[in-house]
Amino acid sequence: MTTITKDGDKRILVVDDDDQVLFVWSNALASARDITLVTAQDGQEALEILDQDGFDVIITDLRMPRMDGYELTEAIRRHNQDITIVWLTGYRDPWRSASTSTAVWTNP
Repeated sequence: MTTITKDGDKRILVVDDDDQVLFVWSNALASARDITLVTAQDGQEALEILDQDGFDVIITDLRMPRMDGYELTEAIRRHNQDITIVWLTGYRDPWRSASTSTAVWTNP
């Protein structure tokens, strides 16, 4: 887990098993004001972090070991319907589970 704090009002949790992806997100959001960024390596670690803290946005990869992004989303939705969840994937199957109430946006 990595935490970058900017004494922010907004808390973002980025979940991905690829260290390079976490590095890119950390660098991209490092200059943003008013955010706290926390990273996790998989869905299980993310749930452990969520048990300790609340977040405004969760950005998660879909394919990860131990607990993937689909399972993570379903677990979060059982407890918190209001949190924004953004799915990221290099694969073309983001439609696997429509029952999670997560919006999926596609580029034109």
